[in-house]
Amino acid sequence: MFWYWNIPLRGQQDDGKLDNQGPNIVEPENDGNFSHLLRYRVQGGDSLLQRLVDTAPGNAKYTSKQIQNELIGTIGKLIRSETVRKVNTARVWCLIADESTDRQTRKLMVVPCRYVYKSEKGYVIREDPVAIFDTFQTLLGLSEDEETNTTQNFEERLDGKILGRLLLSEITKSGLDMTKCIGQGYDKAASISSLVNGAAGEIKRSYQLADYFHCVSHATNLSCSKIVSV
Repeated sequence: MFWYWNIPLRGQQDDGKLDNQGPNIVEPENDGNFSHLLRYRVQGGDSLLQRLVDTAPGNAKYTSKQIQNELIGTIGKLIRSETVRKVNTARVWCLIADESTDRQTRKLMVVPCRYVYKSEKGYVIREDPVAIFDTFQTLLGLSEDEETNTTQNFEERLDGKILGRLLLSEITKSGLDMTKCIGQGYDKAASISSLVNGAAGEIKRSYQLADYFHCVSHATNLSCSKIVSV
């Protein structure tokens, strides 16, 4: 839920104590929204939470960064399982994937699904993420399984076919039914779009209905980039 709304659960300082910090909700140090929400509940009159904060031993308050990480992981699993359930109820769906670099210079692969979902208000087109992973670390894991765990061999094997296998592996682990996949939407990079040596071709060889299409969002982005340069 917090991840879906793009609200950070943890802060820069997660080890601070909640007791003896005064009545203010916002503290000088950023110890995260989780801690602030707990203080907000206490200010709102939650006596049970107040007693927990004041009297519980340190290993029974369940407010540490380890507990927060477990909560984040559990929330992510719940969101993912619900998304997979919705996608699998659709008769057909399309796979979308794109890579982005975060602030720690990690290459993250985001894998959403595009599908038609029947809600209470009628049919709606949805695009929901089902996986996000560190491309290099996951590929390194595949290389280690194949006894090619050196950096040199790992970089040499970073090709379209390996990316295709990686995507199939992540989709399979999520529980999605690939037999209902009728499309793949990526950018024009040869390593992922090529039907010969790219990820699109690797997936299509296993699932014939999964045709490749140039992602509309990428096409729009390229058009806008070209327009501002004219």
